[in-house]
Amino acid sequence: MFFCFLFVPLFSSGFSLPYPLEPEEWMEGFVKLANGEVVSGKLYLEYESVAKHVLVKDQRSGNKSRAEYGIYRGRRFQQEKLYLYHDGKVSAFKAEEVASFYFLNEENQVFAFYISLPFTFENEKPGFFFFQLLEEGPMSLFKRTVGMPPFGMAETYYFATEKNEVIPCPYSIKEVLAFMPENSATASKQSIWLRMMHTIYEDDLLNLFREYNDSLLTENSLELDVQHQ
Repeated sequence: MFFCFLFVPLFSSGFSLPYPLEPEEWMEGFVKLANGEVVSGKLYLEYESVAKHVLVKDQRSGNKSRAEYGIYRGRRFQQEKLYLYHDGKVSAFKAEEVASFYFLNEENQVFAFYISLPFTFENEKPGFFFFQLLEEGPMSLFKRTVGMPPFGMAETYYFATEKNEVIPCPYSIKEVLAFMPENSATASKQSIWLRMMHTIYEDDLLNLFREYNDSLLTENSLELDVQHQ
């Protein structure tokens, strides 16, 4: 698991608003609410802040052929919220009130797309949380950014199967591959090289999941061609 720590002071002394920037400085985007309503405006995502964010192996599964993991969190300082500035008003939404949203990152001119998904942290009740979609396919790749006072920010990665089961990414590429069928085309030179790595970086995960999804789409396409012959 790759953790990126960056200390960003969110509140200055005497600041009274629950968000650090004026609404006019937020990102342009769209929100699809849980009730299906779509609203455009300026968006600001307030990250969750927790005391700990640790990947733990779940020993209860009893399945030695697959790596089973969960995320353990310590005391929560701040719950994540999405702020929307629309028609001169600011509204705040929890993850369970939102289906998805996206905004344009003006710094690098790239759209960031988020989905609200159900997830259960270790020793906590099930709930909905915001996940940033990095790669969409038969196995989709997601990222969550959380605050970890006093260190700053930490990034953790997750993937979801076609059954919409959200699973934390293990620490190593080798253990990530344990969730992928052995008969897929993932065993390319790139993947064989990645199997030797012990640390996960975002670019490596993106390359691996794109390759895996492309291989599945290619296999399905070939099966359809054979059926039509």
